[in-house]
Amino acid sequence: MTISLTPIFRRATGADFAAAAALMNSYYVDRLSPAERREGYLLATFTAEQLAAMDAACAVLVAHVGENLAGCLCSADLGGASIPPPAKALRSFLQGIDPDGEHFADDSTMVYGPVCIDRAYRGHGILRGLIDRLRGLAESRFTTAVAFVSSSNPKSIAVHRDGMGMTVHGEFLFAGERLVALSFPLRVEGTFRG
Repeated sequence: MTISLTPIFRRATGADFAAAAALMNSYYVDRLSPAERREGYLLATFTAEQLAAMDAACAVLVAHVGENLAGCLCSADLGGASIPPPAKALRSFLQGIDPDGEHFADDSTMVYGPVCIDRAYRGHGILRGLIDRLRGLAESRFTTAVAFVSSSNPKSIAVHRDGMGMTVHGEFLFAGERLVALSFPLRVEGTFRG
């Protein structure tokens, strides 16, 4: 697919939450064939209300190409009381590898994800645009973003590690699923040493 319109990256509002939930739910692992899963998937489903709450607590971003939703990116405060259970497991893992909070302090680290890019728009800079927008919104409050991806989702791991330059910190277990912990600096010229 050739994208002829310039993507617009912005914070989600109103009807964006329902559209983002629909997009994300269409890539839920149990709804995809094995061949489709090789292109990336999500481990959970979401409602518009959940996404609106995530936005109120931190931020949900969307990318539009013309009238089409091309992708969305969610975030949460790692130190927040209402982070979902997998993010709590990620926080525990990070505390284990960084017990002094030198790199992953709760008050300066945000959880990046989930993120979902519609298959038709992959490879066209949508993920990079969403991350750049996230940096612009979050860098005054946070220094680092952390994420997790299923170890059985190699396409997503490769995109994040190789395509986006994120650092892999190892694997942790949540609900029987092996998850890979990744991070990236929000302040590109900051003092991040991860």
